[in-house]
Amino acid sequence: MSAEPGGLGGGDAVYLETSPAAVLLVRWTERDGQLQGVFMVTGTAATAAGTTTTSTSFTGLLDHQHLTLTLNRELGSTTTLTGSIRGSQLLLTVPQDDGQLVDAPFNASSVSDYNTAVAGLADQGHRAADAAATATAEAQASAAAAAADAGQRRSSV
Repeated sequence: MSAEPGGLGGGDAVYLETSPAAVLLVRWTERDGQLQGVFMVTGTAATAAGTTTTSTSFTGLLDHQHLTLTLNRELGSTTTLTGSIRGSQLLLTVPQDDGQLVDAPFNASSVSDYNTAVAGLADQGHRAADAAATATAEAQASAAAAAADAGQRRSSV
């Protein structure tokens, strides 16, 4: 079932935030103001996959345009995020490591848009892995050439 823009029509809602290094997805199903969903963060990684993804399930409440999400963490702990929906945008208030709160904007989106954004990150991660492998190979070749040159100088003395 599709939700109206902003996820206020009941059913499924998908919100996305992208940056050069990560794609964040908030997806939920709403029934009578009760939310169940997943919060996913996919970031670039200089690995064969090109990305790493972490997922956290959550429950929540939606009251008109205001919502509360309770994210399930390790060892039974939880983190609570609050936010609001304004048109096709979800604003989540996210606590930072330094204790400050930041409003993070997510735009109404689709799973297809998320997959496209993740594919772009994977390409970026593959390029980073290739560049790292090339730099390592060049450094090893340079070190081998320097060692061979030093060995030749010693043998000619």
